[in-house]
Amino acid sequence: MKFNLAYIQERRKSLGITIDEMSKAFNFKNSSTYWKYEHGDYTFDANMLPVMAMKLKCDISDFYTY
Repeated sequence: MKFNLAYIQERRKSLGITIDEMSKAFNFKNSSTYWKYEHGDYTFDANMLPVMAMKLKCDISDFYTY
């Protein structure tokens, strides 16, 4: 099982959600922090997944490839 960063980025873009909007959902000080998560520089924590699933209107299981 692998975390699918490409799905997260594509889903966000298809919904018209900006990196800045995602950053605000996680209370990050700036959007570059979220960008680093989405591009694999940082690893998403388990407690971040429900927030991301709600924002991206999907299930947590959609974040993984098998």
